[in-house]
Amino acid sequence: MRLEQFTQIDPEVGDTIFKTHGLTYLERETVRLLFGLCGGYRKTREEITQYLGVSIDQVRLLEANAARKLKDVIV
Repeated sequence: MRLEQFTQIDPEVGDTIFKTHGLTYLERETVRLLFGLCGGYRKTREEITQYLGVSIDQVRLLEANAARKLKDVIV
């Protein structure tokens, strides 16, 4: 499944995929916001820092951790 395909799936299905692969709440939200997944709109890293109350370095780390956990899902 390609990352772009997640934008067209039901949000509950997306959450199930994220949870099944062990993503934390912050990792799920970072990916969802950054890529506009599950029908959302794309946000910048700066916007995500404000929304989640974390630093930009933390956003990058959350993004990298999520990508590592999802590498077998996203081809």
